[in-house]
Amino acid sequence: MQLFIPNSNVEAVILPQSGGYASLFMSQHDQGNGHNMASVNAGTSNAGYVFAVGLGGINLAIDRALTSSGQNTARYQAIHQALYDESGNDTTASKDGFTTTDPVQFVLMVKPDPAAALPKYDGIIFIDVFQKGQFPHQNQLNYGMVYVTPPNNQKYASNYANDSDFLKAVVVTSATVVAAVDLYNSKFANPGNANGLEIIETIRMCLFSGEIYRGGADQNDVAESNIKGLSSALAQGNSQIKTVEFEFTSAKNYLESR
Repeated sequence: MQLFIPNSNVEAVILPQSGGYASLFMSQHDQGNGHNMASVNAGTSNAGYVFAVGLGGINLAIDRALTSSGQNTARYQAIHQALYDESGNDTTASKDGFTTTDPVQFVLMVKPDPAAALPKYDGIIFIDVFQKGQFPHQNQLNYGMVYVTPPNNQKYASNYANDSDFLKAVVVTSATVVAAVDLYNSKFANPGNANGLEIIETIRMCLFSGEIYRGGADQNDVAESNIKGLSSALAQGNSQIKTVEFEFTSAKNYLESR
């Protein structure tokens, strides 16, 4: 049964799992659908570690994959923080001109819709295009990372008054993932660009704001909110994203029911 993101023509694929986990990146010789892919990383908004790659969970697993490809992942936090600081009141900021010792050749930052009034760093997205020669598993279709600063509903440290507000923030953040990829594709990797950047047509989607970040919210509700945000953004019909690959199997039941 072929699945699609609700209200769109974007294909949805449930990735196979091994040992309870799906692959974060394509293997060396896997050509997938032939499109450049960016893997979504459920990062951190915790004080002192905000925007960092590593720590635990998916963030740690991605750190290990990137380190194995020769990347200096310790640089990500400083790169992300500097771009955020430079943005001021602007909702977007970008930077290129990195050196080959950096893990990226280009970074775009996109803040969530100001009208949503998400607290602190929650909902900020970074599109990190990997440095040439440092693609995971030496596969250049593993083109980049979508770093998500996840809404934080941790017990005793929640940024939200209740679970409902938290889940709304997850929807906004997921929609911002699409907005960020679309902005990157249209403004920085559009055909005829002089900077050599290529479009990203596949997103490999992890579940963000789950586990400890969800607090008392139900894990299935968090998964549904992840998908609702994608759907609301992709329903506009002007995205160059062709496929969303889901790493969490709970997406399957929701998508099949739509």
